[in-house]
Amino acid sequence: MTDPREDPTAGSAAGDDPISSGSYEERGSVPPGEPAPAPHIPPTPPAAVPPRPDRPAEPYPPAGGYPAAPPAPEPGPAGYPAPQPGAYPPPPAGYPQPGYGQYQRQPGPQPPAGYAGPLPWWTGPEDTTFAVLAQVLGIFFSFIPPLIVLLTRGQTSGYVRHHAVEALNFQITVLLAYIVSAILIVLIIGLVMIFAVGIASVILAIIATIAASRGEPYRYPVNLRLIH
Repeated sequence: MTDPREDPTAGSAAGDDPISSGSYEERGSVPPGEPAPAPHIPPTPPAAVPPRPDRPAEPYPPAGGYPAAPPAPEPGPAGYPAPQPGAYPPPPAGYPQPGYGQYQRQPGPQPPAGYAGPLPWWTGPEDTTFAVLAQVLGIFFSFIPPLIVLLTRGQTSGYVRHHAVEALNFQITVLLAYIVSAILIVLIIGLVMIFAVGIASVILAIIATIAASRGEPYRYPVNLRLIH
């Protein structure tokens, strides 16, 4: 009797297929229940871009070489970055061109014609604040605020002293007008004078405050200038 292990045809007679009896890896097939692997697709090479008819091809590198690089901007002052070329448009014709990074200080109010006082007319932006306070606070507290400003900031600035002296003399004038009106209140004219003095003093003080905020000197049209 022939041994089926020695006779390869014996297995086929017994119903065994020698090809199907091999493993899945040997046959190159996929076991049941598993997805089939994706087929290998070779990459498609990029299509060549046709040259544009309105733009002829340029040689590489261009004839004559590449243009020279623009010169580097000059460094700015210490602490400032160098200005970039073309970053800001040029100023119009006739406009002064200050140096880069320089601060242009605006001049303060100019003294009136004929001023020859011992104090400098303008010492800083704080002068405007003190001059406004001397004028506007007089509406509510009479001559006390102008007197305080005159004894403090008025000793160093001619502009503050001018407004403080004007406001002080005006508030003294208003106080005297109130006293006269109170005396004449026994007559009907005294009551009218009190209202007239009050309205006129507020209006004139507001006008003086606006002038002080603009850096302008101001002289009250009605004022007993007892203090200089």
